[in-house]
Amino acid sequence: MPFVQPTRSDVHVNRPLTNISIAFMQSATHFVADRVFPNIPVSKQSDRYFAIERGEFNRDQMQLRAPGAESAGGTYKIDNTPTYFAETYAMHHDIPDQIRSNVDAPLGPDRETTEFLTHQALIKRETRWVAKYFTTSPAESLVAVPTTDT
Repeated sequence: MPFVQPTRSDVHVNRPLTNISIAFMQSATHFVADRVFPNIPVSKQSDRYFAIERGEFNRDQMQLRAPGAESAGGTYKIDNTPTYFAETYAMHHDIPDQIRSNVDAPLGPDRETTEFLTHQALIKRETRWVAKYFTTSPAESLVAVPTTDT
């Protein structure tokens, strides 16, 4: 029987690399919704809030005052009728026990699922903010986001 030189596939079994994994995720710091309108924790899913029209604080009402004279008076209006309703969004990713107990390193389904669901929440908040902020009605541009445990 003639000698046959072994091939690469005879001497090596391909295995996953343990120092690299490729996923396409935007850094949480590149989402802008929280920077434009910071999250305001709320204890109720719906309630009222106070609003002062933009022009109320941005008019030049200051006047020159003569010695001994009373200063010019100014005022602004507060609207206490606006309301918010913080909708609840949720998503899950199942990890069957049979998969979790059989997973090979370096995979970490719990960590990967946490990253996946967190990224999905950031995308949802960003797309809702874009849809609400880039509208013609200022009242519709407010987005209430409840702070709840996931």
